[in-house]
Order: sequence, then C-alpha cells, then structure tokens
Amino acid sequence: MGSDVGTDWLTSRTVVTRASIDGVGDCDFLDDVARRTAAPRPVRCGHGHGMLVSVIGRLEKTVFDCPDPRALAAFYARMLGMQVNEDDGDWVVIGRDVGWRELAFQRATPYLPPVWPDPGHPQQLHVDIRVEDVDAAERAAVALGATRLHDAHDQGFRVFADPAGHPFCLVF
Repeated sequence: MGSDVGTDWLTSRTVVTRASIDGVGDCDFLDDVARRTAAPRPVRCGHGHGMLVSVIGRLEKTVFDCPDPRALAAFYARMLGMQVNEDDGDWVVIGRDVGWRELAFQRATPYLPPVWPDPGHPQQLHVDIRVEDVDAAERAAVALGATRLHDAHDQGFRVFADPAGHPFCLVF
C-alpha cells in the first residue's frame, strides 16, 4: 500500500491523494480503513468521492538512541542540510527549517549499537538518503564520520553506519 498525503490549506484537513493495495480498489481500501479505525482526525479520499477516513496522528520525528546526541545530530544535519532546533545536551532535534522537528537524538546509557547484517542483533530501522551523485555523497559521508558497511555490487544503494553505528543507505 502507498499513499500521498498533503494538507488542504483552506480547511487544514489532511488529504489522501493516492492510496492502493494489491487487489483492492483505492476507495474500497479507504472505506475499510474508516471502518477499522476510531481516530478523530479526518482524511478525505482524493478521488472525488467525498469519503472521510480517520487517522490517529501524524509522524512528528524519528528518534535515535546514541551515546552523544550533539555529535550525531551534527552528522545528520550536515548529511541532510538541516539545522539544530533544540539542544539540551541529552536531547537534540534537527529540521530543515526553524522550529521543524524531523529527527531527534537522545542519550542512551549504556548505548549498544545495532550490528548489520546480523539477524541475532537486528538493526530495528535505518534511514534511506536519496542522493544525486553516490560517489560524491559517499566521500562526503565518510568525511563526516560514516563507515561503509557493504562492499557488494551496487544495486541502487550503498550501506553505511553513522558515527554511532546506526545503519543508513545512500540511495541512487
């Protein structure tokens, strides 16, 4: 299933412009979601049928556990062209603009980094970063402290670890 969600600026409602699932029509899927959820926030079907679907909330940010929140925030701010918007030492939040809260980093003591690829110690999640020039992006990421984890034949992505050991991919 995939969906594009935007905001109708006149009504401040979240609008689904595309949703699909294998074997199920778009509006049938939205109707099923509406029956199964009891959340108060309306989402309007993007196909002109006028149906509303309830949504529980919106993603505010992704939070990384790490040993040094300032250092890891600086790494991702440089990688993604973001700025630090909150910093209390143990909790740092970055975003693309003033006040935006897109990624956060919290101190974890003790911190145990994920091990990739090791099914006995799964990565839990990883970040995909879309790049135009993967070779230039790799050089820049390594210069900022990333480590290349996977040297197999490139198939549209390269796997790295950030300075705290979280895996991420440069996708091209």
